[in-house]
Amino acid sequence: TVKTPDDVENLARLPSLAVVPQFTGSSSAGKRAGLLQGLASSNGHEKRIELVAQHLPKSQMSEAFRALRTSLLLSQAGHPPQVILVTSALPREGKTTAAANLAVTLAQLGDSTVLVDADLRKPGVGRLLNMTGGKYAGLSSYLAGVSSLDLVTVPHATIPNLAAIPTGPLPPNPADLLSSGKLTEAIAELRTKYKFIVIDSPPVMAATDAVILSVQCD
Repeated sequence: TVKTPDDVENLARLPSLAVVPQFTGSSSAGKRAGLLQGLASSNGHEKRIELVAQHLPKSQMSEAFRALRTSLLLSQAGHPPQVILVTSALPREGKTTAAANLAVTLAQLGDSTVLVDADLRKPGVGRLLNMTGGKYAGLSSYLAGVSSLDLVTVPHATIPNLAAIPTGPLPPNPADLLSSGKLTEAIAELRTKYKFIVIDSPPVMAATDAVILSVQCD
């Protein structure tokens, strides 16, 4: 079994960037790994607080995401990575929560940051940022050639320096869309406009999408 970051480093031969504590409520659902929950103040029911870097900036979890930010910024010689891909082995392991909170902490530095939801199978960024489904065109619209990058990029209403590109309509062929030359063009254009690009992707063991995306990332 794997119990500590040292175990991970020994097995994977890769450095551990940060450890984010699990914040659980009283319900059994809250004990699921990667699910960040907080207690609602009024009705006694539990309310999910996933954007902790924004809503609970002094919490231990927010500090952990700032430590992740620092580790990433120092992870390359010469200059920090600009395009950062977040994935996980399996679904429901907290990768979308990690990607969104990492993007928020990068934006809090005062650097222009865009969060791209490249999970064209089960998107989560729009829900997490309160961008209601179906309202926005998104990455799939751009990759299909029916929209421009400017039109699908949505500035966040309350977080300065943060923009998001939602998935848009879910396509029948996600891997084919992501393999197109349009994705290369999109990343190249975003590199000129933003200091950091954080990409959320599907789980790496469930689909090949994350591997396709990784070629474009730092």
